[in-house]
Amino acid sequence: PSVDLRGMRVLVVDDNSSSREIFKEMLETMFFEVAAAASAREGIAELTAADASDPFQLVLMDWQMPEMDGLKAARIIRESTRLKHPPRIILVTAYGYDLVSDQAEQAGLLGVLVKPISNSMLFDNVMHAFTEGTPEAAKKRSVEEVQSAADFTGLHVLLVEDNEINRELAGQFLRDAGITVSLAENGREAVEIVTAE
Repeated sequence: PSVDLRGMRVLVVDDNSSSREIFKEMLETMFFEVAAAASAREGIAELTAADASDPFQLVLMDWQMPEMDGLKAARIIRESTRLKHPPRIILVTAYGYDLVSDQAEQAGLLGVLVKPISNSMLFDNVMHAFTEGTPEAAKKRSVEEVQSAADFTGLHVLLVEDNEINRELAGQFLRDAGITVSLAENGREAVEIVTAE
């Protein structure tokens, strides 16, 4: 993420302990500070307690939880007059996008993630939640920011990828940024190239 989002506080609300751990690990690799809650009520309590001194900027809220579902919890959070720093909320579901997308939009949520979730899906949704406009506009802006922020001319990168299509696409993307690219299909080739060059 951009420098101003690193260290952002994120709250994961999910009644499944494995999901909480997976999300926590994924988000921490993105340089976020992560806390977790096992229920909607616990999540609301965490948000309220942290609001005055160290508020959460983002909540990943599971949809189907006992006692109170994620949509109801999200509405309570968004309508709360006690929160001086209301977080942005992304809904997480294992039951399909179509089932909740309209309800999530009506509740003012900034996205819906459908399990299983990859790192790139999570990253894209979080970045979109903090970028005005469409995901396409956000992507265009992020590419422009990277290109204007750094000059990659003269940089030499070794790209190691066993999938030929991925190797070609990534190689072309790097070359388009002015980077000299060496390609390797596996770890053994990578070691030989690094040793030789």
